[in-house]
Amino acid sequence: CHALKNIGLWAKVLGFASAFVLMEYVRSFFLTGFPWNMLGTMFAFCDILMQAASLIGTYGLSFLLLLWVGCCYVLFEKHFKSASVVFLCSFALLMQFGAWKISLYEHTYSDFKVRLVQPSIKQNMKWSKEALEDNVNQYIDMSRSGGFSDVKLVVWGETATAFNPSESKYWQRKIKKAVPSKGYLITGLLRYDRLTDELFNSMSVIDDEGQTVAFYDKNHLVPFGEYIPFRAYLPGWVRPVANQIADFSKGEKYKLLDVEGLPKTAGLICYEIIFEDEVLNRKDKPELIVLVSNDGWYGNSSGPYQHLVSAQMRAVEEGVTIVRAANNGVSAVINPLGQIILKIDLNEKGTSDVYLPQKLSVPTLYSFIGGKCIQGIMCLMLALLFLIKNAARKA
Repeated sequence: CHALKNIGLWAKVLGFASAFVLMEYVRSFFLTGFPWNMLGTMFAFCDILMQAASLIGTYGLSFLLLLWVGCCYVLFEKHFKSASVVFLCSFALLMQFGAWKISLYEHTYSDFKVRLVQPSIKQNMKWSKEALEDNVNQYIDMSRSGGFSDVKLVVWGETATAFNPSESKYWQRKIKKAVPSKGYLITGLLRYDRLTDELFNSMSVIDDEGQTVAFYDKNHLVPFGEYIPFRAYLPGWVRPVANQIADFSKGEKYKLLDVEGLPKTAGLICYEIIFEDEVLNRKDKPELIVLVSNDGWYGNSSGPYQHLVSAQMRAVEEGVTIVRAANNGVSAVINPLGQIILKIDLNEKGTSDVYLPQKLSVPTLYSFIGGKCIQGIMCLMLALLFLIKNAARKA
């Protein structure tokens, strides 16, 4: 703002908004990135306003929000007319577009029935060896509750099983009870590859014979949570602490769960959903994203709801249905408009069934241009403002 102070109020507003959004973009990749709770996610609390994410993404909505804040600044500087025109026109356009987009969508459902299972197991019991079998039995019993025969897909949360069932005949026989006839179970688990000696935070698709027919390994790992950067170079006195943290390996990015009888499905695990532009391969786009998570770490806080909002924004941007299952947190099914059509709330224990909503008839604009295009526009705007400033100074 200070650098652009001599070329007008709106130059300061546009420059500040552009610079702020560019810093949000840096936050998405710097030190592996953590784009949590970006400003644009505020729009998720209004279905109509949120639809603009299908055009300009969450970064674009962050810019728009800052522009509206800038209108207040311009108003206080007694430029009533320009502030009113910019705010009212942009707000009206957003409302009109959102209402139009929602009206175009056919709120109909397929015949593919999904069951979400959320046992809300306490975090201190989730990894207890003594409670392991009880935890799995709880998942199985909840999965087989009323209406089980009509279900085609059951979804459990992240590391619902702290082991790989495919490595044990006992667990295969046990867990196949949770799989509907001619259907599938998707569950989060830990997968160890004996050939490569690698451990993965994974999710598997299990058929009604208890066989694993597809899997996805988490690609975007949490630093200092799922791996230690530069572990080999740490001083000796740190290693006893560092060795308590599992060293997971990265899986294949954008891998599809290609299984006959399932819609074209992509898998994501936990915070992978917060990374705009990284949730799917736009050249081989899935119809459905299955996201498994465990938000028990956050306790009774806003964290699980902020995580859910990120999933809503990705659904609108990419125009895809997201099925989100959590051990504890907020399990939900989100349609391509970002609307939550089913929810099991934080700390709530239960199962819930839903028929998958129809996909969008036309892909979203954002799914073609992506966030990098938005960042490019921000950079060009900043460069143009500084060129104007330099030209004004020379004049």
